[in-house]
Amino acid sequence: MEIKWTLMSTFWKLIMTLKRAINRLKKSYYCMGIVSFLVTFVMLFVWKWHVERQIIQEYYHLHADNSQTYSETGCQFPIIDPFSETAMKYDRIMPKVICDGEDWVECNMSECQVTKHILDKFKNIKCNFKDIIYVNEHSYVIAPAVTINNDEKYFLNASDFFKVSCFGYDKYGLGILSTRWHGYQSGIRPIANPPSPPGREKSLNVLILGFDSTSRYGFIRKMPKSYKYITQELQGVVLTGYNIVGDGTPDALFPILSGRTELQHPYARQRFSKHIYLDPDLFIFHTAKQDGYQTAYYEDMPWIGSFQYRYNGFRRRPADHYLRSFLMEESKEGSKWWKGIKNRYCIGAKPQYLFLLNLTRQFMNLKTKRFCFTFIADISHDDFNRISTADDDVVDFLRDMNESKKLEDTLLIVMGDHGPRFSPMRATYQGKIEERMAFMSIILPESLKKHRPDALNNLESNSDVLTTPFDIHTTILDAMGLKKFASDFVVPNSKITRGLSLLETIPKSRTCDEAAVLPHWCVCLNARWYSVDRTDPMFKKTADSLTKYINNITEEMRSLCVERRLKLIEWVTRRESKTPNVYYQAMIIMTPGRAAFEASLQYNEKEKKFVISDKDVSRISAYGDEPSCVSETYQHLNKYCYCKSNLYKSFDLLKFY
Repeated sequence: MEIKWTLMSTFWKLIMTLKRAINRLKKSYYCMGIVSFLVTFVMLFVWKWHVERQIIQEYYHLHADNSQTYSETGCQFPIIDPFSETAMKYDRIMPKVICDGEDWVECNMSECQVTKHILDKFKNIKCNFKDIIYVNEHSYVIAPAVTINNDEKYFLNASDFFKVSCFGYDKYGLGILSTRWHGYQSGIRPIANPPSPPGREKSLNVLILGFDSTSRYGFIRKMPKSYKYITQELQGVVLTGYNIVGDGTPDALFPILSGRTELQHPYARQRFSKHIYLDPDLFIFHTAKQDGYQTAYYEDMPWIGSFQYRYNGFRRRPADHYLRSFLMEESKEGSKWWKGIKNRYCIGAKPQYLFLLNLTRQFMNLKTKRFCFTFIADISHDDFNRISTADDDVVDFLRDMNESKKLEDTLLIVMGDHGPRFSPMRATYQGKIEERMAFMSIILPESLKKHRPDALNNLESNSDVLTTPFDIHTTILDAMGLKKFASDFVVPNSKITRGLSLLETIPKSRTCDEAAVLPHWCVCLNARWYSVDRTDPMFKKTADSLTKYINNITEEMRSLCVERRLKLIEWVTRRESKTPNVYYQAMIIMTPGRAAFEASLQYNEKEKKFVISDKDVSRISAYGDEPSCVSETYQHLNKYCYCKSNLYKSFDLLKFY
């Protein structure tokens, strides 16, 4: 409050001084305009400084408070209020996604036809259906048109999806002018059910519904109806000790869908080679298919796909039903997203998230063993506040799954990959914790509870123990009766495997080191962290080392990326250690722009040098189009590069020099 009144007093004195100057000078309106502009500029600058100071003080205060908790064993988790003053400061009520028009064609499984409402309005309807046929991750074929008249049915065969154009004449008009419509639709093409091994015909189904950038606290805030339905009606177990293991979506989905880290897969990063692909045989879809399951992988926003943005994608289609080529065509490789807000969240007359939910619902109607992973990003990736638009529809979807008895033999997981990474709240302590503690809820089917009476008790007991994405992979396989395919990787210097089943007892003494969670991502408060004083030589040395590391990464593209400069050191902390290797954490601001980085650095006190890894550096401010000159070819530089071409287009040139 003291700072607030000081600022207000300063503003008032400044305004009065300028007013007196204007009266004395009695200049023209032009002079008054210049002075008004200067007043506004100064006020905005001071306000921006005050807000940034508040964020830093809040972060520092909370970090210091929580660092006092100490325990020799297990993980001591931070206690966060989902509706804290900090969280509500950044909470926004967003308008619901509403899509215009009316779809003329709809699909039910493999049968597609003109809707009854359109048939009632128009006559002499002709529709041209063109299948979109997957070739590989980066190409597809549009098949020749097949014409369907009026109420005739179009049967899916070569593909699950198609583009379609129709025209018809108003039944109550003169029949001279036709009405035209074009759109995209998808269903479930029939494929031969893979044979199940003897005795495996009635295994559990699996349905995973994921949302991008969704923390546990964020889901509680923005999806209250869904959270209530999951926890109360479905008796779902929410993992309050769930900790991510790396930066971004891939570091969450690699472990969940394969039980492996990125480095345990073929090195398919685009920066390394354009001709090495991820092997779908290493993913859980293949394991399920070998056991007689039909599989589906539905993910939106394919232009920034989890396994295609920095990677070359899969060597072949990873699941039987796979949406990538359909959405690449429908969105024109994402250009729809960038050209306007109005329809970016829609596929035809439906919100895109609802399109995916409806497709998931159809897939779960198949009369065979089913494994489905649906991942929705568009309503939460750029602005998490928008996810609330899906709350009612997600409840309807879950209620339909429940009331249709599908959940009696289906393991259901509703989850997030991580919390928001670039939102304004990320600069706060709560934002840092939310990024690392993703939403993870598990609903066990009745058939599993009857077969394994101890499973639910174990799951509930494990809900407040340190758990990771690797555990989710092992748990899914255990529930399917395929635990023998789980990874047996043991973390160095540990006696337990990296991935543990939540249906069995997990040691409450488990630590981040035992679970393969790096210090940068570990939320446990067991270790003491101390603030490094600004007068301590290590304060500046830590920030300088991080600055040098960031500039060394962009050195390979120095002709395109400017060398960033250190503008501000927000804070530096040091972890208590009894060994020569000491961990430091730091947050710095760099120019041009306002690039905020938060990193963990390991310092060897004997050798007097830092060891820094890319996985321990978080860009916590949005980079927008800063790396536009390298974003298509060197995606690994996106969080570091500021293109010289952008420098000369903006006022950052003045700030930089």
